[in-house]
Parts: sequence; C-alpha cells; structure tokens
Amino acid sequence: MQRNKIFIGILAIFVVYFLAKHTTLFFVKNTIEKEFTKITGLELQLGRISYSLLTFSGSASHIVLKDNDRPLFSLQKAKLNLSLLPLLSQKIKIQSITVKRPQVMLYKKGEYFNYAKLIAPMQETSSPRPRKTASQKKEAFVFPFKIEINKIRVKDFMLSYVEKFKSEEFNYAITQGNLTVTHLGYPHMENAQVELSMLFPQKTKATFQGTASFTAQKDLKFNGALNMKNLDLSRFKIFMLEHYGIALDSGSSTVTSEISLRNTKFFTKNKVSVSNLDFTSGGSIGGTVLTQLTKPLLAAQKITDQKTMNFEFTMNGDIADKNLNYIDLMGNAVASGFYKQISNTGEDVLKQIEDLLPSF
Repeated sequence: MQRNKIFIGILAIFVVYFLAKHTTLFFVKNTIEKEFTKITGLELQLGRISYSLLTFSGSASHIVLKDNDRPLFSLQKAKLNLSLLPLLSQKIKIQSITVKRPQVMLYKKGEYFNYAKLIAPMQETSSPRPRKTASQKKEAFVFPFKIEINKIRVKDFMLSYVEKFKSEEFNYAITQGNLTVTHLGYPHMENAQVELSMLFPQKTKATFQGTASFTAQKDLKFNGALNMKNLDLSRFKIFMLEHYGIALDSGSSTVTSEISLRNTKFFTKNKVSVSNLDFTSGGSIGGTVLTQLTKPLLAAQKITDQKTMNFEFTMNGDIADKNLNYIDLMGNAVASGFYKQISNTGEDVLKQIEDLLPSF
C-alpha cells in the first residue's frame, strides 16, 4: 500500500510537470510569435520548441520567417546550451548555439525588398537622430540581462538572392555553407570572430574571415576578407568576345576582397585574376573585326603575351537604398576596373579607337 502511494505520488509529479511544461511552451511560443511580429512587422512561425531542466538546454524546429507571405528565412532545427550560475548576476551565458540547414531567401524588385524590415534598425543610425524633448521622451524597454554567446555554429545553410529590374533578373546563390561565430554579446559586442566557407554553383568556392562589433546605440561595424576560387567565367567570356574579340579558353578566375560594413553601408576593394587567356577571334566575323581593331591597344599593353590578367575594382553602396540596382552596380564596377586596366598604357591608340570601344 505504501509503495502504491509513493508510485502514485511520483506519477502525479510527472503529470503536473508534463502539463506545466507543455502549457508553458504553448504560451511562450505564442508570445514570441506575437511580440516578434509586433516589433519587426514580419511573420514568425515556430514549429516545435522544447527544453530540458536536467541539461539546461533548449531546441526549436521548423521555424519560418515571412514578409507579406513571401518566405525570407526557414530553419530545420536549432539547439542551445546555457550556463545556470551566471543568471544569478543578471547574465545569460550561452555556451553554444547549433543551427542546422537554414535557408535564406532574399528578394528585390523595384523599391521592394523582403529584408527591409530587418535592416530598418541599422538604417536609422545611419543619420543623426533629432533630440527629443522631455515631454516626448518615453521610457524605453531595457532588457535586464546581459548576454554572452561563446559560439554559434550554422551547418549546411543555403542562400538565394533574386533581383528583378525591368527586363533583367539577377540570381545569386550559395548552395552550401558553414558559419562559425565566437564571442558574441549584448548590449555590447566587441571583435566577434566570424569564419565562413561557401560553395556556389559551377563549383566556385569561397572563404571569409572577419570581425564584428556592436554598441548599445545599434552601431554595427564589420570588417573581413573574402577569397573566391574557380569562378564561373561564362558571362566574362561573352563580354570579352563581344567587346574585344578575345576568346578565352578554359580559363579560371580568383577574387580577393576587403569588405567593410558600417550599419547598412558597405565598402569593398576587390582584386581579380583571370588565367588561361587565349587571344583568338572566337571564329566569328564580329570577333575577327574587333580583334583587328583592338590589337594595337592590346599589343601596347603586352596583354597578348600574358596568360594571366589582373585588375581591381571597388564597389560601394547602401543595402537600405531602395533605388540600388545590384545588377548595374556590380556590372559597372567590374567593367570599369577591367577597362581601366587595359587603358593604362597606349593612350594614343585608345583615343583613335575610343568610338569603337564600349563605354561604361
């Protein structure tokens, strides 16, 4: 009889715990979804969330973020591990966050871009804010805890970017990527380390290393170096053939970039190296004519004696600019850098044939 009472008591405890846990998760889930939508204007859908008091860890799965019913972000599973003792000193210390198979879908058409609401807080700090009078000031919500995150690992992520401008469409994709970020914090973050590896279509590979800092005034600073190998040269080959009558064989290209981000404004310095150059006409009449016209200029540059062509270009802009056209921005930046490289010498020849060369 005594054993039955003990068993019933233990069972009752588990039932109460189970009900309390799932009731709490239900309200937490609904609260997070509503508050996130209220703050950002984006629709958040949480699938299943759970936590364990034994390991002090939690997880969430099947997370979807939308803007006007257009998917922006989806996540298969995320898991975090906490440290308990720092809570006593009003600090949330997260040992690790592991995110599996997230997908980011960015879309821009005209002045609409589905990530506008995410970057709005950074955009506001890009210009000085007017001071508010005492009557205009409201008590702002202050999160009572400091946050420290030792490590975030993102495994097997995918990213797609689609931009439509008039009759043109620009598609950019990362088919597979892995990201590691260490030493994050809130409300201040200083020199968080970022390491990123990416795989693009046509077997293009890239690595990135950088640092990020963030202040309580929402000022973001981000600096890093990007290296890309085995770039797809199909568009570059068409450009060279149509404009200069230069047919590239099985060439390959590498790009190294210095990247800086200040809130929503980005600044890049890029070095491009194209190898395996083959200066032929490509078998077309137009190509043959252009080859003859541009041959003096190329000879003056001694480009025809080289197997590798190097040039540099800069690309700057503001991701919050609704009128920014990435197609034109990137195309003009690359073409301008290439044009500058081949026109450094042979200026007299260039003037003679400048009407025959493309303008950028």
